[in-house]
Amino acid sequence: PKYLEWETKINNLSTGEQLYNIMINEVKNCNEDIILLDEWDANLDKNKMILIDQLIDDISSRKVVIEVRHRFN
Repeated sequence: PKYLEWETKINNLSTGEQLYNIMINEVKNCNEDIILLDEWDANLDKNKMILIDQLIDDISSRKVVIEVRHRFN
C-alpha cells in the first residue's frame, strides 16, 4: 500500500490496520467493477482477517472480487 496513491492516511498503523482502512475507505467505494486482491491476508492476525474477509464479502455483493489467499498449513 505504501507505493500506491491512497487518500487514506496509513502512516504509523499496523499492516492489518492499514489494509482495513484502505479497504473500507478506498476499495469499498471505488468506481471499479473488478477488484484484484493478491495475498491480502498475509501477515494479518486472525481478528483482522475475519473483519477484512467480511468486508470483502460485502464488496463482492456489488463488484467482482478476485483474490489470491495466503495459504496456512
